[in-house]
Formats: sequence, C-alpha cells, structure tokens
Amino acid sequence: MQAVHVGPARVGAVLLVSVTLVSGCLAQSIDDQIRAEIARYVTTVNRGDPRAVADLYLNDDGASTVGDGTIHRGWQAVAALLRDAYAQFGSIEMAVDSVTVMALGNDAALAVMKYRWALGGTNPQTLIGAMTLVYVRTPDGWRVAHDHTSTLEAFEGSSGPLGDSGPGEPVRQTTTCTVTRIIDGDTIECPGRWPDSLHRHRHA
Repeated sequence: MQAVHVGPARVGAVLLVSVTLVSGCLAQSIDDQIRAEIARYVTTVNRGDPRAVADLYLNDDGASTVGDGTIHRGWQAVAALLRDAYAQFGSIEMAVDSVTVMALGNDAALAVMKYRWALGGTNPQTLIGAMTLVYVRTPDGWRVAHDHTSTLEAFEGSSGPLGDSGPGEPVRQTTTCTVTRIIDGDTIECPGRWPDSLHRHRHA
C-alpha cells in the first residue's frame, strides 16, 4: 500500500473547516433552544402563575430586571415584582414578534424582540415595546439572568403583528410653529409661540 503524505497546510485547512461546521451547528442549536425558551416564557406569562414565571429566572442574587428606568436586583426582587403585577392586573397576556437571538458563547445568549402586553381581563390596558432577555445555561436548563423592557406607548386595540416602524402618532404633546431660524443642530427659533424672550424650542 502506498503511503500518502498530508502536509501541515492541508491538515490545518481540514481542522478549520471542521471547527467552522461545529461552531455553525452549535450556534444553530442555541438559536433553536432560546426560541423554544421564549415560547415557554410567553406561555407561562399567559398562564397567570407569577411563581412559575419567576422560576424561569436565574435563582441568584445576580438576576435582574429593568423596566423603563427602574432596576430590581436579585431573584427575590424579581419574584416580588411579578407577584405585585399579577395582583394589580389580575391577568397578563403577552405576545412577541421580530425575535432575534445571538449566542454569546456556549452557555449564554441574548434575545431581542417586540412585545405586547394586555394588562387586565376587562378593557385591558395594552402596552407595546421592546424587550431584551439574557439567558444563561444552568444545570437545570436555560434561565433568564436579566430582562430589559422599554415601553413604546399605550394604545387601544389592534391584535395584529407588531410593527417595527414605531407609533403612528407622537407620544409627546406637540405644537405648531413657523421656524424662522435654525440656531444649532437641535435648537430652532419660533417667534410668538413661547413666552420666553428668545422664543427658542429645543427638541426632546
């Protein structure tokens, strides 16, 4: 039998292809797993059991939740926040859309999505916004180590898909003026609309 000599360059190329294929399969696997976890999260929220939702979070002092500028740290604080929310509204219905997942190594992942919450069973208050979930792998499976929600607006009604274009109307109160001069990148002059002597309006 004739011996076949394989040079170092060829061995290196084969190993590189193998590592690339394994990495791609692992990333795809994590993507599928996290999407399944998000579906479980939504189902659990809609079931109405705050303790079951809390159990989806990392039971650790490092767990945290952030919502519209408020921070709660530690699993106990997260669980208390969920109990208070269900006690206040009675029921919470959740839907998500536009989900993207990024694997952060083998044992962590970041998921970003649009959400809709319907708070309360009769004439519910509807909120839409953006949500981030940070998952870590534990011996008991994937758990949420951190969530962050940003509310876009409260609105009446539609149960259709969540859009990416933002609110149809300004959330903040606006007023009309005739711009006479642009002072800098975010300051304009609108005579007669405000009582201050410079009649300047700075955009939020």
